[in-house]
Amino acid sequence: MGSVFRFWGLAALVAAVGFFAAGCGADGEPGRPPVASGDVTVTPAHAPVARGESLQLGVTVESAGTPPEVVWLATPPAWGNVTAAGLLTVNQNAPAGSTITIRATVPDTGDFGTATVDIVEVATGVTVTSPHTLVAMGETLQLRATVEPAGAFQEVEWALVEPPAGVAVDTEGLLTVAGNVPEGTLIVRASAVTHPGVSGQLAVEIVTVEYANTPRSVTVLPLEVFVTEGDFRQFTAMVFPARAPQNVTWTVIGQTEGDEISADGLLRTVEVDENEGTRVLTVVATAVGFPDEVFGTGRVNVL
Repeated sequence: MGSVFRFWGLAALVAAVGFFAAGCGADGEPGRPPVASGDVTVTPAHAPVARGESLQLGVTVESAGTPPEVVWLATPPAWGNVTAAGLLTVNQNAPAGSTITIRATVPDTGDFGTATVDIVEVATGVTVTSPHTLVAMGETLQLRATVEPAGAFQEVEWALVEPPAGVAVDTEGLLTVAGNVPEGTLIVRASAVTHPGVSGQLAVEIVTVEYANTPRSVTVLPLEVFVTEGDFRQFTAMVFPARAPQNVTWTVIGQTEGDEISADGLLRTVEVDENEGTRVLTVVATAVGFPDEVFGTGRVNVL
C-alpha cells in the first residue's frame, strides 16, 4: 500500500513540473515579456522628416508572411502618427530638432523593432560656397553647402551641370579636375536631400596653374573711411585669385609729413597745426613679387 502512495505522489510531482514548464518562455521564465528582436527590422532605421511631411516605413519579420502583420506606434503621438500601412506623418506643430521613436510590434509574439525619425524644418534654399572660384587643371577644390533655414537637414546631393570629361565631384563636395581638362566655366549644384527640388549652385572657373597662382587684382578694405587727425585706421588687402600669394606692400599717396602706414596696413594720420578742411589720402596695396604691377586703393578722408 505504501508503494502505491509513493507512485501517485511521484506522478503528481511530475505533472506539476510539466504544467509549470508549459507556462514558461523559452528561457524558463514564466510570462516572457515582449523584447526588441533581431527578427523585426524597421526601415529606414534612421531618417529626417520635415514638419508636415510624410515618410513610408517598411518592416521585415523573419519567418513571417508577406507583408508581415505588425502594429505601428509613434512616440510621442502628439508629434506624429503612423497608419496601418506604415506611412508616418509628422505633425506641423512638432518641434524641429526633436526625435520621434517608431515601433513595429508583432501581435502574436510581442516582439518588436524600432526606428528613429529626426524632425527638421522644410528646406527653402541651398547656398554653395568655396574658398575661391578658380580651380587649376590637375587639382581639387573643396566646396561647402548650407541648407536654409538652420533647422533643415544639412545633407546635400552634389552634381555637375553638363561637365566635361575628367571632372567629378564626390559626396563630400570635393571637386576634382584632371590635368587635361580645357579651360572654361563649370557649374556645381547641391540639392537638399530632404527636398531635391531645392538647390543652389556655384560657377567655378577651370584655369591653368600659372593663371591660378598669378595675382590679377587687389581689393583694399575699407574702400573709403573718414578719420580725424592723429587717429589710426586698420586696412586689409585681398589678392585675387585667392590662391595667389597674398603678400602686399603698403604706401600712402598725398600724405602730409608724418602720415604713415605700417607693413601690416595700419594707417596713422598726423595732426596739422593749420586746419584747412578735409584732406584726402590714398592708401595703396601692391602685390609683391610679380613683374606686372597689380594693386588696389582705398580713400581716406582726414577731418
